[in-house]
This record gives sequence, structure tokens and C-alpha cells, in this order.
Amino acid sequence: MKFSERIENEAFKKTSTMTTMQVNLGKICNLACEHCHVEASPKRTESMSQETMEHILKALEKHSFSLLDITGGAPEMHEQFVWFIQEAKKYVPKIIVRTNLVILEEQGFAHLLPFYAQNAIHLIASLPCYTQQNVDKMRGNGVFESSIRVIKQLNALGYGKEEHLCLDFIYN
Repeated sequence: MKFSERIENEAFKKTSTMTTMQVNLGKICNLACEHCHVEASPKRTESMSQETMEHILKALEKHSFSLLDITGGAPEMHEQFVWFIQEAKKYVPKIIVRTNLVILEEQGFAHLLPFYAQNAIHLIASLPCYTQQNVDKMRGNGVFESSIRVIKQLNALGYGKEEHLCLDFIYN
């Protein structure tokens, strides 16, 4: 059954108890972590089509979801990422983005830091350990320091300080 048909399926129409929609935008990622449950990496190319994204937006518009949870690989690497968030904000009051943090230091992605703050995006940051040695072993040299720099930039924008700018960490 096509995704668009599933949206119209009678069972899907009953969303009174469903409040969250989680969307995986693809498997492309700037990191290649051995522990990644979706096996994302820079070598992966799978990415959600814009057509599917448009169907998701229609579902958000039609049903009463209160939360959109965006994940990936590194969801920020999807070409339509900013557009998708801007459109989704029309239909859902709260958006979560699951990030690996270090993508936000890479060329072409730094603009997302103020974008996140301006749009009150709730960030869930994946950090596999609290020690530099373990993080760099799992994710690559320099990843821990990069993560800390990004956290400081997010703090400077109000994350972790202002109630509407939530920053949570997942220790995996």
C-alpha cells in the first residue's frame, strides 16, 4: 500500500490518541558510528523524497499531532530540511530535531544554530559518552571537542537557559 493511501486509511484517521509523529529523513550522516541503529554514514544516500514529505505535511495538517520528532542519520543533511521544518511549523506546535551536534560545525550547516533558536526547535543531542576518549573512539578524533563547542554556541543562543529552548542529551 502506498504511503498516501495509508494516510487515507480509516485506521490512520483515528489519531485522537496519537500526539507524536516521528520522521526519519534518511540515512546520510557526517559520521559513521559503529553503534548507529540505522547504520547511517557519509556513504549512505537514502533520503526521503519531497513527495513523501508533502504527504507527511498533509497528515500533520489533517490530524491533531502536537509533536513532530525529526531524526535521520543527520537529518540536517537532507536537502529539504529547513523547508520541511518551516512548513511543519504551520501544523504542529512543537518540533524536535535529533542531532549529533558536530554537523552544526561543518561547512554549510552553521546557519542552523540561529534557525533552531528562532524556531524554538527542541534539540535532542546524541553524545555516546561523557569522556573525550570514549566519544572520539566511537565517533572519530575531535568529535568530543566539536560537540562541546556546539553546546557552548547553543548555550549562547539561550539553549539550556531559556525555558522555550530545550536541549536534551542522549547517552548511548
